[in-house]
Formats: sequence, structure tokens, C-alpha cells
Amino acid sequence: MTGRVRVGDDTVDFAGAGQRDHSWSSRDWWAVDWMWSALHLDDGTHTHAVAIPQMPGFGVGYVQRGERIAEITSVEANEKIAGNGLIERARIASGPDPLEIDVEPVGFGALRLEAPDGRVSLFPRAMCRVRTADGRSGAGWVEWNRVQRGDQR
Repeated sequence: MTGRVRVGDDTVDFAGAGQRDHSWSSRDWWAVDWMWSALHLDDGTHTHAVAIPQMPGFGVGYVQRGERIAEITSVEANEKIAGNGLIERARIASGPDPLEIDVEPVGFGALRLEAPDGRVSLFPRAMCRVRTADGRSGAGWVEWNRVQRGDQR
């Protein structure tokens, strides 16, 4: 993607990788926790992974290196949650080809989602810096859906 953003008299040109997500039906934001990521590494590797904490080891996604695309069949995502509900840091590990990525959120577009029946889900999505266990770095977008249960509301 390339473009130009103008705010007042300031103009910033940008260029970088992009990712598009599409839902094929309505989402139930209050059914289950999940983590969704789209990350781009400095060596040209792109990865997309989804984890569901209530299903340890389950995961879907891909790792693309050049023309080679490998399916992800397991994902573990762990995060440290700050007192304000935002994510301080996280780690995403996927397989079958081991890929471990440390995640540092640098800017949030967080939401609080309330269902008509009062259910609440926190959605602290963030632009992130990332670093792999083997030293590669990059950036991307990570979304966490955190369903609030009982006294968490």
C-alpha cells in the first residue's frame, strides 16, 4: 500500500504491506475469546494466525515466505494485560514449523462491545512491533476479543 496523509499543514507519505480481513456472516462478539494477527517481517515473511484460548493448541493461519505458503495448524497466544485492560505485551507461537513472535503494542484502537442483552466484550486491537525468536523484526496488527464474564464486567 502507498499513500499520503494530510493533517492540517502536515503531509506524511507512507508505503508498506497491507492485510484485509473479511467476515462472511455476522460475528457473535460475546461467544468466545480469540486472538487474530496479521504480521509482516523485515525479511518479507508474512503471517496470519488465529487462536482461541478455550481451545489450547488449536489455530489457523499461514506463514508466507516468498512464493512458499505454509498452513498453520496450531497457535498458542499469551498476553500480559495492563490494569486498564490493554495488552502490555504478548507472545504468539505457531506450528507445525515453529514460529515464535514477541508482540509489543504501540498504538491501540480499542473498543468495548455491548450486546443488547448486556453481555460485554473488550476488544483491545493494536498496531504492534514484533520480533521473532530468531531475531527478525517487523510490524502488524493484532486483535484480542476478550469476553467479560460475571464480575469482569
